Amino acid sequence: MHFKQGASVFEKNRIQVGHVERVVFDPKTREVDGVVVRKGILFTDDKVVPIGLVDQAAEGRVDLSISEEDVGRLPKFESVEYVTFEVNNQGENLETVPGEPHHGGLSSAPPYFYYPGVGAQPWATARWSGRGSEAHYVENIPEGDIALMKGALVVSNDKVNVGRLLELISHEKENRVSHFVLARGLINRDCVAIPSGWIKSLDEDTILLAVNADIVDALPTLPDLVVAN
Repeated sequence: MHFKQGASVFEKNRIQVGHVERVVFDPKTREVDGVVVRKGILFTDDKVVPIGLVDQAAEGRVDLSISEEDVGRLPKFESVEYVTFEVNNQGENLETVPGEPHHGGLSSAPPYFYYPGVGAQPWATARWSGRGSEAHYVENIPEGDIALMKGALVVSNDKVNVGRLLELISHEKENRVSHFVLARGLINRDCVAIPSGWIKSLDEDTILLAVNADIVDALPTLPDLVVAN
């Protein structure tokens, strides 16, 4: 299967429901575990589609085995978790626990005075105590997986920017990624396929190779792929 970032995504009745924004990848097993589908243009909604719901992925499109309504029921890529904290009148954090947003606010405690030295005027500052909460954004993907971003930067072992990620190619049966296709060059852009064994490390927006830039430069161009400028 070819998982091209930006590819159109269609539900089982061949209705377009969005496009591929990210590919969910397990760096240990080198398997594709799913795709993040972006719905909408102005008001976007990113949904995580498990690989088991993908019928096929080729030629710049991904076909799903579920309906548009089922896509809407899938979990969002990012969700918000609120952490409630309690602060004493010394400004120290007493506890931090998961919970709902806390709107009680913090209450003021008696001010303390700071004396900067001989001849200077003391000044007071307020401390706060009470409970509050803060939001944490959580990615709803399997633990240890990476949601590779569209156009992730590819860097050679000798620290040269050699291109940007265009798509992932996986074996049909094993679903294990064999090659990373990258767009190479700035003006006269072309495509090359990087064997997955050349990947040294990666995160969601950067892929570090274990080979130098001259090795990537020597790779043959993939003639059947067109790179949009």
